[in-house]
Amino acid sequence: MVESKTGVFLGFDAVITNPPYIRIQDLSNEEKDYYEEHYQVAKGSYELANLFVELASKIVNDKSNTCFIMPHKFMNTANGFTLRKLLENGSLDSFTVSKLVHFGANQIFNDVTTYTCIISFDKLNNKSLKYNKIPFIKSAGSYDNKVKQITTKMYDISSFSSISIDDLTNAYKLYGNNENNWILFNSNLEYKIFEKIMNADNPTIKDIAYKFMTGLQTSLDDLYFLEMTHDNGSSFDFKLNYPKGNLTQLTDIEKRYFKNVYKGEDVQRYKKLQTNRYVFFPYDLDKTQSPYKATLADLSYIQINCPNTYRYIMSNKEGFEKREKGKLKGSNDFYRYIYPKNLSDFEQEKLMSMEITTDKANFTLDTDNSYHTTTIYSLIKKPGRTHQKTLDNT
Repeated sequence: MVESKTGVFLGFDAVITNPPYIRIQDLSNEEKDYYEEHYQVAKGSYELANLFVELASKIVNDKSNTCFIMPHKFMNTANGFTLRKLLENGSLDSFTVSKLVHFGANQIFNDVTTYTCIISFDKLNNKSLKYNKIPFIKSAGSYDNKVKQITTKMYDISSFSSISIDDLTNAYKLYGNNENNWILFNSNLEYKIFEKIMNADNPTIKDIAYKFMTGLQTSLDDLYFLEMTHDNGSSFDFKLNYPKGNLTQLTDIEKRYFKNVYKGEDVQRYKKLQTNRYVFFPYDLDKTQSPYKATLADLSYIQINCPNTYRYIMSNKEGFEKREKGKLKGSNDFYRYIYPKNLSDFEQEKLMSMEITTDKANFTLDTDNSYHTTTIYSLIKKPGRTHQKTLDNT
């Protein structure tokens, strides 16, 4: 801490912190009101860690050094929009980024899963920053050994590149990104290649894609997911692991309301999708409409036309009803999805990617109208476009 000769507080020489990783949704209304009144970055769906960056800018002196370990998602999510903008133009009293170590998908803490970076700030109104992206370490034995490997790479001076703030802003402008998400490069050569690609008159994902979508949210996968043990032609035999550890054999279950479903672990580059996992999907698709329309199947209809499916539903009614703290308890449609997103979009050709990838993109082409969970994202092409051409041009 520095004081003037008259005892006036001039600011700290250094601040080192691991701020709390708390979302706005976990704050009380009183806390939110206070933060939004006193902090510029308290806008939108912010996280508390972002506020600590602004606080640090207020309590350090002009010759200080500040270092945070914090979630790196502030660099490319809506909750970090204001913070990114203020750091880019030095609006936090010339408080800007001097160095950034990005851990990617590497897990730094042994007892919690979170995606972090180490970021250094000073008040020199920097026009560039030093950047080091740590490659994903797939298998390092013990946790201590993994940390040792990460630390070695983190302190390797040759692994750092210099990124100008101009290149940082130009990159997201070239990408057509109105949210100023940071696109960081390991070298100036990578930036130049990116610049050349974006300035070329070639189709981009934006030109090809109709939408990116997430997967089914059942709120209780153990109940909705079944393992197919035999295909009887018009029906399936299933193995149900619900409650967990309690295996139940279901025979001659009508196929109508069961769809093959994939998880992120099933998606592998260049490999055909294969699974014997099915999801209970109690919806009918009207394919005469464009886009298709999904309508919840009436329970009385299922009882008459799919009696074995009806028995599966009713024998597990308590499980269906207890989802999301009993939101549908006592409701006639207790078996429906509580969050029915993208229900009509699965039955078409699409590119599927696991939710979190490491050092390579992990896409596979689905031509079998497959369904998937929230650990997979799908790219749906625009009419007239083909995914095959997209793959051939990459």
